[in-house]
Amino acid sequence: MIPTELSLRNFMCYREDGDGGALALPFDGLHVVCLSGENGAGKSALLDAITWALWGRARTADDDLIAQGASEMFVELSFLLGDQQYRVSRRRQRGRTGPRGGQSVGKGALDLHVRDGATWRPIAEATIRETQDRITHLLRMSYDTFINASFLLQGRADEFTARTPAERKQVLADILDLGVYARLEERAKLRARAAEDQVKGLRGRIDALTEQAEQAPFWQQSVADAERRLAELEAQVAQAQAARTAAETQLRALEAQAAERKAILQRLTDLRAEQA
Repeated sequence: MIPTELSLRNFMCYREDGDGGALALPFDGLHVVCLSGENGAGKSALLDAITWALWGRARTADDDLIAQGASEMFVELSFLLGDQQYRVSRRRQRGRTGPRGGQSVGKGALDLHVRDGATWRPIAEATIRETQDRITHLLRMSYDTFINASFLLQGRADEFTARTPAERKQVLADILDLGVYARLEERAKLRARAAEDQVKGLRGRIDALTEQAEQAPFWQQSVADAERRLAELEAQVAQAQAARTAAETQLRALEAQAAERKAILQRLTDLRAEQA
């Protein structure tokens, strides 16, 4: 991230220009900048303005950053990131004192633009928090990483060494962009858990199939018994059908004999009548 211009209005000791506008500090064409001046001249205030514009954080509370007598402050920072130029604008309105002496919470606003040809195109999100997350993602650096790696706060040169081992590890991870490896590790863990779940499912399926396979001899014997019983029943059915066919043949023969007997009896009756 390379700053190209810083504009301030009513930020700490920096108030307004002669026309009531923001004071502008351009950095174009500068490679190394040295700020010199007496104590209280506002050197650190410029660095506070940069951190406040980018992350909304400085050495003091927001309302204490507003110049005495002013009700609102404004900071705008333009910077290069790679080949792309961005502009962050942040405002803060001082909280009002209520009729009973209470202090209301101040209001803030945050805008983010990107250079698109000769114009600035807004790319801010719907809320300040979402826009701040996008700025931090673009910079790949949080406020804590910045004040430990690039900017030593006045009176806090031991900021990094005073931190806990876990916090120092996190700062170094942010500086070296080790977060990508953490994300890859998380993705690998997710894939490992998914693969483990699949293995558990397959093992359960294998156990079920193994149990079924162990029962195969029983089912094979059952099938053989059923087939043998089926053969016996089919033989009995064939015998029954043959007996039925023989019975039907015998029935037809008896029916023919009955008809012939009836005809003989009728003839006998007729002959007796003729004899009489």
